[in-house]
Amino acid sequence: MSEPTRNPAIRDKGISVVRLLVDENPKLVGSQTYERFFRYHDGMTVKAALEVGITRRDIRWDTEHGFVAVFPPDNPNATLERDKLLANIAKLKAAK
Repeated sequence: MSEPTRNPAIRDKGISVVRLLVDENPKLVGSQTYERFFRYHDGMTVKAALEVGITRRDIRWDTEHGFVAVFPPDNPNATLERDKLLANIAKLKAAK
């Protein structure tokens, strides 16, 4: 299994797929980032995320902190069922 794209917000042309890795919004209630996090939809493209107001900085931060993962569209993890994706991510972390 390949890992999520590293620093996708910097290099992505908008076609990579954003996958949510958390069940609840991890941001501080009432903050602007809390409101923007609600705009994520599992499986949306980076381009779609930017169009709804999520910033590249948000994507970078959320990826680095394990709230979301970004995969190239041809990566199998881009379309896996969420439970299987989370299991794969856990296996990667355990192997490190």
